Amino acid sequence: MTEMKFTPFKPRWMRDLSAEDQRIFGETPSIGSLVEISPRINARLLPFGGSHKLSAKTLSDTLEHMQQVVQYAGYDVYHGVNPDFADLRSLSSEVVNLTKLTIEP
Repeated sequence: MTEMKFTPFKPRWMRDLSAEDQRIFGETPSIGSLVEISPRINARLLPFGGSHKLSAKTLSDTLEHMQQVVQYAGYDVYHGVNPDFADLRSLSSEVVNLTKLTIEP
């Protein structure tokens, strides 16, 4: 598990607090979440009409579209932003491997 690192930085609005507000914030515990090792997309599909199941086609289409979005973002990160880029078939193997999604149970 990664170790938490604290920083003494305080935004201007926090430095300019009244004495009462400083007392309130001083008693507030430091909270937050740990930085994840790798980026994650937490997706949740809610079936329409209160149903408790999804069709395989819906799940497959959702995963396909999510993969495409990640590949476009990966292209922008790897090559820089190019508003004219539209064909995912022309991605290099490095970008494809870098943006390949995996699913955890």
